[in-house]
Formats: sequence, C-alpha cells, structure tokens
Amino acid sequence: MNQNQLILLIVVVLVVAAVAIFTLKTRRTKRLRARFGPEYGRAVQESGNAERGERSNSCNTFSRRGKMKLRNWTMQNSHLS
Repeated sequence: MNQNQLILLIVVVLVVAAVAIFTLKTRRTKRLRARFGPEYGRAVQESGNAERGERSNSCNTFSRRGKMKLRNWTMQNSHLS
C-alpha cells in the first residue's frame, strides 16, 4: 500500500465516522423532540443550542421520568388510612 492509498483510506474512514456521528446526533434530537415536546424546546432555549440543551440536566431528568412506571393510588396502598 503506497502513501496515497493510505491517505485516501484515512480520509474515507474519517468521512464515514463523521457521517455516523451526525446521523446519531440527528436521531437523538428527533427522538427527544418527539418525546418531550415543549420541555425539550425550553431546555434548548435555556442552554443556547441543541447540543448543550440535550446534555442539560433538564433533558436527563425528562429521560429518567419517562422510564418511570406510574401506578394507580388507592387508600389501600396508603399507610395513612
């Protein structure tokens, strides 16, 4: 393998990596926007850009809340009854 082929291989690998990173970030943004709607918009607006907003505590909190399972509360479940 000569030097030109090696340089071309490195450039191709870097381009593929850049496309993969861009695709993953785009999917994450779409998923967060669809899942959290206005909360996502507020987190992005408060932080100044989408990348910082997605990494903010707000979006992380929203993600954790989305995984919680809600149960119906009855007086039988209450220790106060």
